[in-house]
Amino acid sequence: MSEKQNSRIVETIDESKSLAIKDACVRLLPNCAKGTDVIVSPTQFGCNGATFKANVNGSSDYFVRLLNEGWISRIENGPYIPPSALVQYTHAVGEAGLGPTVLASDGQAMIQEWVEDMVPLLDNFDMIIDDAEHAVAIGTLLGRMHQLPVYADKAIRVGPICYTPWEFDKALPGLCEQDQELENVWIEFDALRTRPPLVGNPGSRLVLVHGDFHWLNVLMTKPEGKQGRPKFHIIDLELCRIGIAVEDIAWFFSEVQMNHQRPEYPSLDFRHGFARGYLQACGLDDGKRLVNELLFAVEYERPWMMMLRMSTWGRRRETLKKECAPEGVFAISRQLLAVAQAGNKSIKHEILEQGVIEYTRAKAL
Repeated sequence: MSEKQNSRIVETIDESKSLAIKDACVRLLPNCAKGTDVIVSPTQFGCNGATFKANVNGSSDYFVRLLNEGWISRIENGPYIPPSALVQYTHAVGEAGLGPTVLASDGQAMIQEWVEDMVPLLDNFDMIIDDAEHAVAIGTLLGRMHQLPVYADKAIRVGPICYTPWEFDKALPGLCEQDQELENVWIEFDALRTRPPLVGNPGSRLVLVHGDFHWLNVLMTKPEGKQGRPKFHIIDLELCRIGIAVEDIAWFFSEVQMNHQRPEYPSLDFRHGFARGYLQACGLDDGKRLVNELLFAVEYERPWMMMLRMSTWGRRRETLKKECAPEGVFAISRQLLAVAQAGNKSIKHEILEQGVIEYTRAKAL
């Protein structure tokens, strides 16, 4: 979700939500008896209009997530996990020290600790994107999450691939009848969906993916002292599920361009740092060969992931048709990736250096 969309969501709190949050505090917090003063305020965290700050008795602050509000309340129409799974995964992430701790929950609300001085990564984009140490730390954060146990609860296995538009493969043929230019989208969709997997690549492991790992869903605190480094926290796990590891990395590298109009793709130094931190956290070799293998898997995933993302946004349909044309970015990048995968070291080097989408566009100029 874009920063502009998020800001619109948190501008106001309607009375029913405010009452629901106060009721949740009374039900779930031992220090909040009926009649206790609870002040509810909006946050810039947790999109979807369901996460708020609650101050109890003027002294204690909490995150309160309403489980029957926001997009997660519409799981029958999308890839969102059930509230019980959201609580389970948020609890696991908090217990691992990767996000705010879950203090209490029931079927209607989840309460987490409030962490002071948190801001989204995006607020410090210019500082982070040029700092290899930050890249290592964020890669480590995601790697540690991907090491969490993959639960067997069938209800959590929602959506076989990241951001598959939940009805895209069913709806697109009908849309093609209305707009023949969308036929190319279907052709490219099928070509990307059936492309051969990267066997043995560290990015192809089945793990507990976040599903929406981007610059607004990772928070950072202020560094402690002059030599201190910030702490990072993962939030918004409503798309968390079993998937391939590289999905989260590909979206993290690409989302800032697609949603926030940042012109630059992360530099190779930043991506290398991220990959090193990630591989170390997963207990894997962080040498140059495996780092490059992981980063190639990221580029292999990007056209597919970006196409699926664009297909869910109606305003991007014209762009999607252009990019999916036979001479478009997705088709050409898929061909370049296949050539690189077949052993063309020169093209593989350029893909790693620039990013496959960026390399494809540069070749077209």
